[in-house]
Amino acid sequence: MCPDYTNPLQYTSSTDADWQERLRCLQGILDERKHNVFWLHLCAGELGLHSTVFSTAVYIFDRYLSTFVPAYVKRELAFLEYDLQTIALASLFVAVKSMMAANVIEVNEMPHSPVGDTIRQFRKYYGSLTRQVFKDEVETAILMALDWNIVYVPPISIVQDLISILPRPCEYDEGHDDAFSTFVYSIYQEARKLTRKTELLGGFIIKYPPSTIALAALSIALANLPDVTSIPIFILVPPCRWCEIEINKRGIDLSFDDEDVVRCRNDMMHHFFPTKAINKDTSERVTGTDSPTTVAEVHKRRRATKKRNSFAAKSA
Repeated sequence: MCPDYTNPLQYTSSTDADWQERLRCLQGILDERKHNVFWLHLCAGELGLHSTVFSTAVYIFDRYLSTFVPAYVKRELAFLEYDLQTIALASLFVAVKSMMAANVIEVNEMPHSPVGDTIRQFRKYYGSLTRQVFKDEVETAILMALDWNIVYVPPISIVQDLISILPRPCEYDEGHDDAFSTFVYSIYQEARKLTRKTELLGGFIIKYPPSTIALAALSIALANLPDVTSIPIFILVPPCRWCEIEINKRGIDLSFDDEDVVRCRNDMMHHFFPTKAINKDTSERVTGTDSPTTVAEVHKRRRATKKRNSFAAKSA
């Protein structure tokens, strides 16, 4: 996990004389960080880079920021050695190279490698910035600061692996099998959108490990499915419970009810679905466990109340 450099109370105190100034300094860095992550997101999309490249680049970017931001906020570091956009671009270059080395990006038979193509594209549109990265050897500085440890498994990769081991419960029926394929595609796309939002927001990859983010995103995706009655198994078992059982059968110990997963899921609901989160909290607070949930139950309770009132009147 990336050290939490976004919380000033982790490395400074609110009783310090220049506390407000430190907060403004940190907020400026966080705003610039957000701007550069969105810029990386746009660049990765325009160049058609693999989704894991962007995820790894953001992780490297945040890890490197965590090595010097606390010292800079506390004024122990007089100035930043590199501007954040240069660091962001260098993080992307490191991610591209690491993904190619791990065979995530396949080197095709074209005369240029993906790394060369990416660098050429950035030189075309961001020539001075690209030259600055190589002139100052920013990639080397990042790798040395991180002890050359940039291994990272993005949450969406974990979601994809978990979905891939789910058995097809209705292969005997072509219609049901097509419905299951649609079900798998839908939850993957929804989880993919959620994990991408957590990377853009920033706080999630600092607070939670990738596996927790993956499970939280998957549980929300499963809960938000519009209709799964076309798949017979889901008439008997809810999709979330069925996925958990099937994954555990394959020796992977996980639970959507894990305390960290629930906390991460609540954070996602709060940030990405604020209306649903508010309505859920309100309904739970208003109705409670003893409140009637159906029209029949309402009438039943009214009849019981009338009987009690009638009996009380006769007794009087």
